[in-house]
Amino acid sequence: MIRFNDTHGPSSYISDSGNTFIQCISLDDILPSLIPTYIKMDIEGAEIEAIKGARNIINEHKPELAISVYHKIEHLWNVPLLLKSIKSNNKLYLRSYTHISQETLFYWCADFPSALSLFMPTFSFPVVPTWSSSEKMRQRLELRLRDRIARKFL
Repeated sequence: MIRFNDTHGPSSYISDSGNTFIQCISLDDILPSLIPTYIKMDIEGAEIEAIKGARNIINEHKPELAISVYHKIEHLWNVPLLLKSIKSNNKLYLRSYTHISQETLFYWCADFPSALSLFMPTFSFPVVPTWSSSEKMRQRLELRLRDRIARKFL
């Protein structure tokens, strides 16, 4: 059971003092035979718990994921670290759909999802989940980002 404060309209959120109780069941428990190809999670800050609750489905079937990371700042590093712990060749991409931090998602997929290119103007770039600060890694990321931007707008 989680508590949810639903008195703030579109800004409602999960809260220990929330006025509404919500029963939650993990995807692994409720849909053990589900074979998804794509899972989107925008669940007001409970994304980490949901990923953990879908770990078996994610490990076994490797669906593409779209995970919201704008509800809690720590999701910007905790979501990639959690996904990195799941053995896969999938890559991690960060995309923001607004000029502020709202509507920022991590996409976890085998390759850059072509559907993302339909949403303009936005930028997507690969994320290195090891958080390496080496100069060589920074230069490679910068070149890849420049290349993606150039291909997108030229």
